[in-house]
Amino acid sequence: MDSGRRALGSSFLGVQWLCGCLAAILLMLTYRTSAAYTCTSDPNNASNMTMFKTQPTCLDTQFPPDRNGQKLLVWASGDGSIINYHRTRSLEEMQANSQFPLGGAVGESAVSKLEKRVKTHGALQVFGWGVLLPIGAIVARYAREYDPAWFYIHATFQLIGFIFIIAGVATGVALAKDVEVPGLNGHKGLGLFLLILAILQVLAVVFRPKKDSNTRKYWNWYHWWVGRLALFLACINVFVGLNLSNGERKLRVSYIVLLAFELVAFAILETIYWVRWNRAPANSSGVRWNRASTERGFQMSDY
Repeated sequence: MDSGRRALGSSFLGVQWLCGCLAAILLMLTYRTSAAYTCTSDPNNASNMTMFKTQPTCLDTQFPPDRNGQKLLVWASGDGSIINYHRTRSLEEMQANSQFPLGGAVGESAVSKLEKRVKTHGALQVFGWGVLLPIGAIVARYAREYDPAWFYIHATFQLIGFIFIIAGVATGVALAKDVEVPGLNGHKGLGLFLLILAILQVLAVVFRPKKDSNTRKYWNWYHWWVGRLALFLACINVFVGLNLSNGERKLRVSYIVLLAFELVAFAILETIYWVRWNRAPANSSGVRWNRASTERGFQMSDY
């Protein structure tokens, strides 16, 4: 911990949850040793102080407010042994589960701003990958009988979803400069791969072959399976991000509920799709449900 000479004499509060209990140590930043922390520095140079943490014991203590009834805290809370992203929610947990008189007004700190940026990044990616793109994919597979409306609806959802993804990537890149969390590189690497897949999907639509082209069938396979792969990997990366940010339980549950709803909807629509396909005449000349079609149940439009 780097500190100036003015930090000498100030209070230091160390908090750690051990076996479900609250451990707290209160000491003054001096050149002495406590039972839990050793504070060392050169008495002639207090610009660089180092706190060596050892295993604390569970204590009950209080620190009184100043004459104005306020107490200023520099709060840091997080897992691991490095200084990384710290949640402000733990401060609320400490106040709810301890006897410490945390008085005074608390403004929006840099930690809370960082937490908002993390939530913004996650919300953009979840809404893009987890809501808009799956809806667009469902429309493309199960609503082709409403030609050409299905194509424009599909393209609209995918385009808006792509915009949300780009915005989420931008916030993630900026966030990565201020956050150092173990495992972050894997999250960033998978996110970059997903971004590449999303860009390739957009380019594939722009340069898609015409319907009567000999390569159209292979383009269809590519477009379907790359899209499905991207959606699957995006689900994994969302869970990785929630784990890295120590996401609240309600966020995890909400995302799981969203995935469950989409899977149920997909199962119902897929069942209806194959029932209709099996009942369609093999020699049907219609463009909507033609069993002889090489497109497995429907003919592709010119779009």
